[in-house]
Amino acid sequence: MVPDTFLPGPRHGGGTLPGADEAIDVTERVEALRRAAGLR
Repeated sequence: MVPDTFLPGPRHGGGTLPGADEAIDVTERVEALRRAAGLR
């Protein structure tokens, strides 16, 4: 059984953020952030 706090609830605010439902490549995003920070 999953506690209610972990179940998705209704979204408030009248809309969603732009791109909130699009899939992203997390690995590429992390690499881009590392490059921007000057890390290898």
